[in-house]
Amino acid sequence: MLRFGCITIFLTGCESCFDEPTQMDPALVQSLEGGWVEGIILDPEAFRELAQGPEHEGWKGLYRWDLTTAALHLSGVGLQRSRAQQALIDSDIERLARRSFALTYDAWVQSDLTGNGADGPVPQEAAGAIPILGLIAALDRGDNSAAAEWNGRIPKYRNKKLEALSGNVTPTGIRAKGNGPESAIADCLRAHQAARERKDPQALGPCGGSGATPLIAGHIAPEFHDALYNPLFYKTQLVLSEAQRKEVGRPVTEDVAAPALEHLIYSGHWRIEDLEAYQSAQPSPTLALFGLPDLDVSSDNVDLAREWVSHLDTQLDQWWETTLQSADDAGHQIANDLQPLAVYRSGVLQHQARRAVRAEQPHMASALLDLAIDASAPNQIGGRNHPSLFILRAESRLMTGRTRLALYDIQVLLGSIPSLRGLQETLNDLQVQQSLERTGDTKEH
Repeated sequence: MLRFGCITIFLTGCESCFDEPTQMDPALVQSLEGGWVEGIILDPEAFRELAQGPEHEGWKGLYRWDLTTAALHLSGVGLQRSRAQQALIDSDIERLARRSFALTYDAWVQSDLTGNGADGPVPQEAAGAIPILGLIAALDRGDNSAAAEWNGRIPKYRNKKLEALSGNVTPTGIRAKGNGPESAIADCLRAHQAARERKDPQALGPCGGSGATPLIAGHIAPEFHDALYNPLFYKTQLVLSEAQRKEVGRPVTEDVAAPALEHLIYSGHWRIEDLEAYQSAQPSPTLALFGLPDLDVSSDNVDLAREWVSHLDTQLDQWWETTLQSADDAGHQIANDLQPLAVYRSGVLQHQARRAVRAEQPHMASALLDLAIDASAPNQIGGRNHPSLFILRAESRLMTGRTRLALYDIQVLLGSIPSLRGLQETLNDLQVQQSLERTGDTKEH
């Protein structure tokens, strides 16, 4: 069996890939009892009661990261988990979208679309609605400096639809309906504000429904665009999914016997104490037993990240070999089919990668995610390949100028998250702008 430690060493270029791990301290093995990974391989019957029970389709959906199916078939704790995971995915998408729109609009600032052509000034109206969308996006992310810059770029439009839209947007926000010209586009922007305030997707009716991401199409978009996408969309989706998650409430852990499979199975939390620590933004007690604090993300240190993962993998390999000796044939079958330790490990690495992305350490995040991905199915969502893995990697790649590679990660997700089409098209526009700016020298690898 190729161990995690071997995979890490293979990817980082170290030697001694197939050295046998030393025996794990029996006291440490005992202190790790009660984890969900151990629970399903040493007590296959408890796993079957959950995975083959009345809500089996929901648990299958949760394992495969088909959260729509999971939410449809699960109740109680399982439903809460599926909604919590959806909210986390939407949070990762919103952060990526915020960065993507900002970078794309900033690229347009330097282009001939906004009056800075190589042969001198061009009419600003050639930019279509881009200056207005730049202002709206800047206001939505709280960047008042960028908002002021975009406001100064809004021309006096001759196009009636753009003139009406600009009459509804001020340097500080969108006018209330009735305080500006009639504009269907402005009505959609106001609908997003209302949906957030009321936590109600029905408020998005003026936009064509909760799944509609295009905002501006046709001749009032720049000439080589079919549509411009709504910079408010992804934050609204996050607000709505957060509202759904809170309706179910936090898991009640006191009355659940270890290993609390409903709360933990398929997650990056070993025991219920790890889940509680995560919910209160504290380090994992189980990782502490391994001698691992949360990864230091104060610098973009790739070697430190790989060293951290190598230490984790050594501990997991040792525990795995020790524990499998006590498993029966049914337990070994579960271990082979579901790879629960690999699923747990992937969740741990993605949590640390998310911390690195939030701390603006993209190379560290990329290294962690490359080590987390299921190399046997690198372009598929599954037990080890969470949707957030691809979203986080797209953001880390975007942060280092590798827009084309970020688009590959978005492409993987389009089948399961169709609303990412708007983000894909926005990043396509950014890629075009970056290609125009480069003269043979590229950051793409």
